[in-house]
Amino acid sequence: DLHSFPTRRSSDLGNSAFVCVGLAALAAAAMIVRWVPRQAATAQGSPLSELAALRVPQVWLTLGIGAIGFGGMFAVFSYIKPILLNVAHMPAQWVAPTLSVVGLGMVAGNLAGARLADRWLMPSIAGILLWTLASMGFFHWASQWPLPAALAAFCVGTTGALGVGTQIRHYQDRKSVV
Repeated sequence: DLHSFPTRRSSDLGNSAFVCVGLAALAAAAMIVRWVPRQAATAQGSPLSELAALRVPQVWLTLGIGAIGFGGMFAVFSYIKPILLNVAHMPAQWVAPTLSVVGLGMVAGNLAGARLADRWLMPSIAGILLWTLASMGFFHWASQWPLPAALAAFCVGTTGALGVGTQIRHYQDRKSVV
């Protein structure tokens, strides 16, 4: 059966998929060492000075927004296979393509989040948090059926847009400490 090919291959691979990801990480680390220019450490750059940022309430607020905002996405992604199989009654051969749909949502979210954060940082963070709430509600409702669950999974992936804005905001908060 051609449709179950990706599912069978992922099961057959077992831990070798993790080995491939590890090898890709090693290759990336080697390329960073080879091609990223070295920079001298700054005089004020120490682990203790980095921890000084935790005295600023805005840093904690930004970290909290990120933790709460991403919590839903990671909860859905952690349990997506049993949700798709046992709740949506999705055929097993659709699970791998649906995970790809989530990945496409993450790419779309990162691209959109970068544009929004560049233009309207704080309003974009607030809007993306509302979008995250709507996406989670949509996934809860849509997870009863295969195709709506796949569409909702894409929407959940787009909530990764929050990462760009919160990183910029965290950098701004951190920069005010140093």
